[in-house]
Amino acid sequence: MITLFWCRNTRAIRSLWLLEEMGCDFSTELVDIRDAEAPRSDAFRRASPMGKVPAILDGDVALSDSTAIALYLLERFPNSALDVTEGGQARADFLYWMQFMGSVMEPAMAEKFSSMEAKKYAHAWGDFDTMISLLEGRLAGREWIMGDQFTAADVLIGATCYFLRLFGSMPENEVLHAYTDRCMARPAFARATGRT
Repeated sequence: MITLFWCRNTRAIRSLWLLEEMGCDFSTELVDIRDAEAPRSDAFRRASPMGKVPAILDGDVALSDSTAIALYLLERFPNSALDVTEGGQARADFLYWMQFMGSVMEPAMAEKFSSMEAKKYAHAWGDFDTMISLLEGRLAGREWIMGDQFTAADVLIGATCYFLRLFGSMPENEVLHAYTDRCMARPAFARATGRT
């Protein structure tokens, strides 16, 4: 059985939500990452040498990082309907959007909401406004990132949009607010956030 190491109100919601969407058996171990003195189990240290959540143990497999966990779970549970397995451009698009949260959204958000000087020309992720514009363009006329199919990419991106809203940082954008509403209306999302 998979063990998910998580902490309330953190990025771990992504892996928790994905496991709920997949309907697989899993257990959880709450880790207080905000308290440096809190005890850490050997299992957690094995799953996450950096001490970050989310992390999982699945038998002999130890893994951390939201996107890595999502890709692993898609392989582990190939019948989950949350993957795009057809080749060509659809698969390429899916893989791009699976990485978008970690390689574009979070760096652009960190830059915007910190004292980091914006250097649009120097940072490969672009800036926050460009990221929002690209995401809005992808979702315009689509229910989900991949069109009619809800996928693991929606879990990663939707959870990040949820945090933008939760922290009052979501721009006034009808497309993104509607998308976030659809994500939050999913029963698996409610089960995942009900734990936090």
